[in-house]
Amino acid sequence: MSNGTRPFAFLRGPGLEGVAEVGRIALLVGATFRQMGRGLRSVRLVVDQMHSIGVQSLVLVLIVSLFTGAVAAVQAAYQFSTVVPLKYIGSVILRSVIIELGPVLTALIIGGRVGASIAAELGTMRVTEQVDALEAMAINPVRYLVVPRVVAAIIMLPILVMIANAVAIFGGYVVAITSIGVTTHTYVMG
Repeated sequence: MSNGTRPFAFLRGPGLEGVAEVGRIALLVGATFRQMGRGLRSVRLVVDQMHSIGVQSLVLVLIVSLFTGAVAAVQAAYQFSTVVPLKYIGSVILRSVIIELGPVLTALIIGGRVGASIAAELGTMRVTEQVDALEAMAINPVRYLVVPRVVAAIIMLPILVMIANAVAIFGGYVVAITSIGVTTHTYVMG
């Protein structure tokens, strides 16, 4: 190529960049799982991230779950009003919250809140060359920065989902008792 162009330059573009980004993500995931055993040695970092991911997200998860259960009860009562007896409202809320609403909404909340926080924190560390400093001190940045966050998320997400499920079911219970006129026995046993 005598005109100074690179061979295969026509392949460059958004499609190839997307493939390259998927490759970089796959390499990061692979490095994270390779470092998982060594990264678990620093329990303090994992506990700090568990606090950041789980405890600091708890209030938001509780509020969203309470209103999710309440809205589910109102919608179920509206939909059931002519077709299904209201004695089944408790079991419908239980199943819909445990199977769908609790896990999905909790994951969205945690993904939004914690994902933005982690991206900002690690982005700032990259810009201020703190990640380069870790590499200069022979500290693997994946083991030190990524593994504790992944382990903390693996531990805390199921716990937050269980809490969200319980609170959403309680929110549905409160609405069913106060607004719909279902008794406690009917809600629990229906």
